[in-house]
Amino acid sequence: MEQYTAENEPSYRHASIDIFLDPSVHGRGLGRDAVRVLAKHLIWDLGHHRIVIDPAADNAAAIRCYAAVGFQPVGVMRRYERDADGAGWHDGLLMDLLAEELALQTGEASYQAPGFLGGLFLGEVASAWHYPAVDVVEADGSESTD
Repeated sequence: MEQYTAENEPSYRHASIDIFLDPSVHGRGLGRDAVRVLAKHLIWDLGHHRIVIDPAADNAAAIRCYAAVGFQPVGVMRRYERDADGAGWHDGLLMDLLAEELALQTGEASYQAPGFLGGLFLGEVASAWHYPAVDVVEADGSESTD
């Protein structure tokens, strides 16, 4: 499952994403592909210039996944969320990805930050780009292609 929220106040506009993959499908690159496709959509289609994600600070696999897409660590958010048992707190790592960094990661070196480009809103140009299909494995084991 992937989800995002958007801050649309012009002075602070950005998107925040979250992802959950069933542990039975970890290690297959599905998370990395899903995060990359969502990042492209948020930046190239919706015009966000920055995306944030906040894994648990001790979740090394998630941090490696997000770093592979181009996310950079910003800082540690101390005692950020409850532990699974609800008895304590653990730290979160704030990571962000700028539009220019995604362009470098995906080989779109000619990409420019969201805004107006030659009189066209960049989202109009980006909407013609192809996004690869991502196979999603549901918790029950069934597969779908997004």
